[in-house]
Amino acid sequence: MRSLRKQLTRSILLGALLAAACAGAATYAVLRASLLRQFDAALLSKAQALAVLVEQEKNGRVDVEPDDVRALGFGTDGTDHFFQLWRDDGAAIARSPSSRGAGLPRAPSSPAVPFYFDVELPRDRDGRAVVFQFAPRLADEGEHDAKASLPVTLEVASERESLDATLNALAAALGLSGGFLLLGIGILVPRVLGRELRPLDDLATGMAAITADSLSVRFPEENLPLELKPIAARLNDLLARLQASFERERHFSANLAHELRTPLAELRSQAELSLKWPDERPPQADAETLAIARRMERLVSNLLALARSENGRPSASSEPLAVPEIVGQAWHTFAAAASGKGVAIEFENRIEGQVLGDPTLL
Repeated sequence: MRSLRKQLTRSILLGALLAAACAGAATYAVLRASLLRQFDAALLSKAQALAVLVEQEKNGRVDVEPDDVRALGFGTDGTDHFFQLWRDDGAAIARSPSSRGAGLPRAPSSPAVPFYFDVELPRDRDGRAVVFQFAPRLADEGEHDAKASLPVTLEVASERESLDATLNALAAALGLSGGFLLLGIGILVPRVLGRELRPLDDLATGMAAITADSLSVRFPEENLPLELKPIAARLNDLLARLQASFERERHFSANLAHELRTPLAELRSQAELSLKWPDERPPQADAETLAIARRMERLVSNLLALARSENGRPSASSEPLAVPEIVGQAWHTFAAAASGKGVAIEFENRIEGQVLGDPTLL
């Protein structure tokens, strides 16, 4: 059997999981982009500082002072920074001492603006590089024409171990935060749902306690949540209809017992007389018995028709009826009792014509 509480709990947990995953992914993407921008900005600053130190000699040779290279951190003692220079023809001009003879992988092109990409550094380490093309300054600008400077391509790379460690720590922190969030939601949601759905449980308990003798009970609608008020209203309407139906049945049973008491007493008297004095039994006794039985049958039919009409199911029988005749038939039942008390009745037929209706209900 499906449980509304379990379905709500499952839906909330799935929704929270999806929301936490989306929020974590978005947070990670934003922070990762920010950290990469900072890393690339530091990389570009180092590359621009190195580009300023590159000189072109009179003979066209491009060089950079080793002391300047070490000052920028491109040394040989376990440094994490590397660089390499290329001519337009692809020949390597210079590389950092930290490369130890191993060159950097060259970018597919020599862009005029800085271009960033991931590279594999010497000794199989992951790194990130920036590459751009520029014209080195002349060693003696007074003796050279500015147009004589030939463009070169500079690539500067740094190991990204610290960046990757920060990104991994960030991903782990976001994952743990999401896990603790889901754990907290999983603990709190069933308790909150149990408390908030308590009015529904109380409503179900109250319905289970209702019997045929307590149909007058009504559910209060004032303190119920807005979503449960229509349900309580419909239940109260249902109880009212059930109570009315039961009262009609009780009323029908009482009427039937009351109306059948007299003809049953007459039948009993006829039977007792026939048994006590069988030789003196009058010839019309059977006819009287038949008349009493027919009257009882009419009473039952009339009461059933009235019960159906009170229940919203009137008889389909409809025929033209004269009102004086209907009144006379209704009085016939009481004529004997009225005569015994000396009551005389006169009818004035002031109503003429006919009406369309059911003779039993009328």
